Amino acid sequence: MNVSTEIGAKIDINKLHEKLGHPDEEVTKLKGNYMKLKIKGKMENWENCTIGKMRQKNVEKETKEKST
Repeated sequence: MNVSTEIGAKIDINKLHEKLGHPDEEVTKLKGNYMKLKIKGKMENWENCTIGKMRQKNVEKETKEKST
């Protein structure tokens, strides 16, 4: 992961978010706090994160009506 492990090291939240594999903001902050990092900056809206976390619409595998 190559994130500085020095206690109290300052890191931008967006850089940490990227290095942790793009988790949501809460997880990024919790992980940073656990690693005793001083998180700075404001979380940016990552378009690729939004696209990657989207779900496709559910599609029925069988039809409800039988053909006659």
